[in-house]
Amino acid sequence: MNLLNRKLILSFLILYFFNGFSHIFAFSIKEKSVSEIHKALKENITTCEEIITQTLDDIYHIDSPQNDLNIFLSLNPHALEKARKLDQESKNSKELKKLHCIPIALKDNINTSFLPTTGGALADSRPDYNAFIVEKILSEDAIIIGKTNLHEYALSFKGFSLLGGQTRNVYNTQRGPGGSSSGTASAVAASLATIGIGTDTGGSIRIPSSNQSLIGLRPSLRLISQHGIMPLSPFQDTAGPICRVASDCALMMQILAQYDSSNMSNHRAQFDIQSSLMKSERDYLQHFNIDQFHSLLDDHALKGAKIAVVPLLFGDNPKVIKLAQAAIANFTKAEAQVTQIEIPHLRKMLTEYNSISALEFSSALTRYLQTWDSTQDKHPRSFDEIYNASLFSTDSQTTMDFYFQYGQAPQSHPEYIKNTVERPQFIRPIFKKLFTEYDVLIYPTITGLPGILGESPTSSGPANKLSPFSGHPTITMPIGYASDEINQVIYHDLPVGLELMADEFQEMKLLQYVHSYQKQFSPRKSPDFLHL
Repeated sequence: MNLLNRKLILSFLILYFFNGFSHIFAFSIKEKSVSEIHKALKENITTCEEIITQTLDDIYHIDSPQNDLNIFLSLNPHALEKARKLDQESKNSKELKKLHCIPIALKDNINTSFLPTTGGALADSRPDYNAFIVEKILSEDAIIIGKTNLHEYALSFKGFSLLGGQTRNVYNTQRGPGGSSSGTASAVAASLATIGIGTDTGGSIRIPSSNQSLIGLRPSLRLISQHGIMPLSPFQDTAGPICRVASDCALMMQILAQYDSSNMSNHRAQFDIQSSLMKSERDYLQHFNIDQFHSLLDDHALKGAKIAVVPLLFGDNPKVIKLAQAAIANFTKAEAQVTQIEIPHLRKMLTEYNSISALEFSSALTRYLQTWDSTQDKHPRSFDEIYNASLFSTDSQTTMDFYFQYGQAPQSHPEYIKNTVERPQFIRPIFKKLFTEYDVLIYPTITGLPGILGESPTSSGPANKLSPFSGHPTITMPIGYASDEINQVIYHDLPVGLELMADEFQEMKLLQYVHSYQKQFSPRKSPDFLHL
């Protein structure tokens, strides 16, 4: 973590230590879900102040300079003040709001008016407004504990930024955390937050979640507002939750999936880049199935589920394949109907079409940077300013050069038209037909194990493209752990994840199946290298 941000954290911690806390806690927040925290609060086993104090204490000891994990870029200086206020308010209220006192880790490309939003590279970027989803999260009495490191501008899976350095995987610090929502995943995996919010353009929620034994949901495109989120590729971007248990992700989706009237919402009536935005909440509610998130989770939801296994997406790593096959056997034990299938024209989908982030990034970032005045924070007002001032690490130079070249006239570029018009028209009908026959498709989230620190995930595979290309929701869940040997060094406890894909706006089906799998087979264990 760079000196500026480390000083911000230390100044906050000095303030925190002078409040005379004993750091002995009757209730441990490690691995606890929202419902478990709320139960402890209601039964007066703990207080909100103790929960937030404990969270900050853990951050101080775990995300320390000595451990070099580089998880947080900044911490919320108002966290304890808000915790005390919530304790006072709860004395006069029988009901707690949905996220009352829940520590949330927010990826640092999502706007907060009370903390910088740097994208990992813009130290002077201080938006004067909260992202739409942040407003909704705060309205449910959550406490955003801090902003997390990411691969700068969400450009890569490595987890490195100019301001934050290299985030590490809390299961094995010599292996990559995945990205770009790297710090968010590390924070949730290490119990430094109960829930994290990341963003995903082509795997940035799912890959770090898989690498750190978490559940990561990439919702259907157009469902979650993008207002106040630093963009990479608006046609493919979405925010989503990262959690340890499915119930927490389902709860968070109740809050994230709400209508936003702003012109940055991306609530389009059709999956068409030219489609107009929805004009009312009524249109949004009629179009999107958001009532689903209030359904009760069923421990036996997998019974009778029609599961389609896609062998062509399994890759060739024998350890990943072995764990995936064991998970498939568990689906059968849970009385799901499991079938192997081939997705029609899969090779064409994955080889002839591409992400359009190179074409969208520069113009989209410029529009975003101009949504607040720069007279106070002196932040750059355009991609060109960032590029000319080299406000990125040397690791991103080639990517930024490429994006500078291809972002000059994106809408007239043949690749833009091919991937915004032709691609959806070709891919979406194929998946629409598949989901009349099957409930979900399954395949490994990445086809290899977490890569060496500072490198992209080993054999990440092409499957992470399917969700952004089609607009359909996907979720990754942990299925086990493997060891790996490189240059006579053995790396243990490397998490492996399985991805499930469902029909458009069927997020709750994914959450039901992951919840059912968790309850029956308990695939996740907490990281132990720091005795968490």
